[in-house]
Amino acid sequence: MITSRNFPDSSDYKLYSYFQPYIKVGGDILNVIKEKDESLHILFGDVSGHGISAAMVAAMTSIAFGATTKRSDSTDKNLLFIHELLKDTITLHSFSSVYMRYIPYERKLEYTYGGHHCALLIRNKICIPVEGSGEILFTTPIPYLRRYELYLKKGDRILLYSDGLFQVKNREGNPLSQNQFLEAIRSLVVEDTNSMIRSILSYSSSYGDGEISDDVTIFCLEVF
Repeated sequence: MITSRNFPDSSDYKLYSYFQPYIKVGGDILNVIKEKDESLHILFGDVSGHGISAAMVAAMTSIAFGATTKRSDSTDKNLLFIHELLKDTITLHSFSSVYMRYIPYERKLEYTYGGHHCALLIRNKICIPVEGSGEILFTTPIPYLRRYELYLKKGDRILLYSDGLFQVKNREGNPLSQNQFLEAIRSLVVEDTNSMIRSILSYSSSYGDGEISDDVTIFCLEVF
C-alpha cells in the first residue's frame, strides 16, 4: 500500500484519509502532491491482486505519478503517461484509478477515471456520484481516458473509497453490494467528515463480521 500520510495544510480545504491493508503489504495507492501553483494532484487507485507483487506495482506507479505532475496539468494526459511508462513492465496486474487535480482559488476539480468506480460528491447533505468513465490501465495498448471538470462550492466534500469496503460477506456468505454500500453512505453524510469516515468503516466491518478481503482506503477532500 502506497499512501500519502502528510497532507498539505490550507485554509481553503482539508484532506482526510484512512488506510487498512489486507495483509502487511498491498496494492492500494493514495498519493497527493501540491504544486507551486497551489493545485493538488491526487492519484487514488487499486492494483489488482495482493501481496508483494501488487505492492511493487503500486510502488512503480507511485514513482511514475511523481514524475508526471511535472510534465502536465492535464489529468487524462498524466494518467496516460503513467500507463505508457509502465505498460511494458507491468504485464500481470491491472490498475483501476482516479486522477484528480484540484485548483483551490477556482474551487475547480479536474478528474479522469481509469476504470475506477465513481467518486462521490457530498453537497447540502446529499450524496451523488461524480459522473465519468474511463478504461483500466495496463490491460489495453491505449486505454480510453477522458478529462472532466466540476466546480465545487464551500462545504462540498469529495469522497473516494476502495472496493475493499464493499467486497465483504456476512456470516451467511452474502456479499455486500456496492448499491447497498452507497445507500448506507447516503445516510451518514449528515455527520462531520471524521465521524462520517468512522461510520462508513464501522458499517462495512459490521456487515463483514470484522473480516476484510481486500485493502481498504478512504480519501476525502473538504472544501472551505
